[in-house]
Amino acid sequence: MKSKKEDIYLSILSFGKLHGLSGVTYKDLYKHLHEKQHITKEDLENFNLKRPQDNEESFLKKRHIDVIFEESFPHTHMGGIRAMSMDSYFKLIEHQELVEARVSSRSARRFSFVAIFLAVVTPLASMYLSYQQSKNPITLADAQISELRAQSFDDSNIIEAVAVLSEYQKKAIALDK
Repeated sequence: MKSKKEDIYLSILSFGKLHGLSGVTYKDLYKHLHEKQHITKEDLENFNLKRPQDNEESFLKKRHIDVIFEESFPHTHMGGIRAMSMDSYFKLIEHQELVEARVSSRSARRFSFVAIFLAVVTPLASMYLSYQQSKNPITLADAQISELRAQSFDDSNIIEAVAVLSEYQKKAIALDK
């Protein structure tokens, strides 16, 4: 589980990426963090009035956010607009790729569990069905029996084939000696 500091850091970087080259001001950043519920309305008012010293918790929170913002957005333009550093941009992209990889990994794991389950269950089901079929007697309907009786059976082909096989076996045995 991500800590609140990681959430704030990622929220700041995502906000910076969203604004791209146009940059971000402190005021815009604080408003964004309030919308994402990383800071309270009271914190937002204190940050904008530049007097968070009245509330030590608010002061520490502002200081933490300012440090992250200044490290991630070191390039200052006119009017206090700060641009995101390439290093911070690539850190955000790496994080997003890691999150996507984790999601893909979970999905692949689920599919592998299903495949393993099917690989185990399928042969067991096949064996069970074969066993059940072997326990039941074979029954033929009267129509099937009368159809089989009507067919002529010529065993001469079978007898000839057995004789040929016998000759081959005799020759093979004679060669072994």
